[in-house]
Amino acid sequence: MFEKPSGKEVEHIDPEILEKVEGLNLDLNQKGELLLVEGGVKPATLVDFDVRIWQEGEEPFVLKTEEDVKKFFETINQMNVLSQAIQREIRTEKHRQKIQGKRTWVNTYHDHTGALIGSTGENLNRLVEAIASGNHESIGGALGYPPTAIEAFAGKRARLDLKKIPREILLGDGMTFVTPTLSQDNWENEIKTGEQYAQFLKKESPELYKLIMEKRKDTLRMWGLL
Repeated sequence: MFEKPSGKEVEHIDPEILEKVEGLNLDLNQKGELLLVEGGVKPATLVDFDVRIWQEGEEPFVLKTEEDVKKFFETINQMNVLSQAIQREIRTEKHRQKIQGKRTWVNTYHDHTGALIGSTGENLNRLVEAIASGNHESIGGALGYPPTAIEAFAGKRARLDLKKIPREILLGDGMTFVTPTLSQDNWENEIKTGEQYAQFLKKESPELYKLIMEKRKDTLRMWGLL
């Protein structure tokens, strides 16, 4: 029903696909990333999530139903993208917790899955290889982050101190839709990528764009920047 990617940015996302993505039980930003890759604006994304989470001796807390998981994979298979599923597995996370006044190691279990998604086969392969290598710079490049921002993340360039940025810029399109790690000397150019993403999403899914912008305020408050 849907053609596989041509590698070119599309003028509009198929309304049926748009509705399906908007209806998925995913984080708002994950939905936005899917639409950006679908539109050919962003080269690739990684959408992963926990289906259930629990600690030893507890009943699992359900974050996604099996129907949610099914709809996610069905939707990306219908999209104008290429994808590679992340094998569903139970991941174990160890952390220290105080129990009856004593600090002890506790296991938290994550029933985890998702997918790597590329606007073209080449972009998908680039992301797959980058993640397999574990190289954060390669991963950032595959995800479409600005090169100088990737260098800042890798410690090869001075990072921008977000506490010195005016509120209106922090809340603007550019910083909302790009990586939070920006370079001190080139951030004004780096946020143009975020502005491009925001412009496309605002045009294709104005309600999702609005919700992401509202969520940005909560994120900045959590970071102590508002």
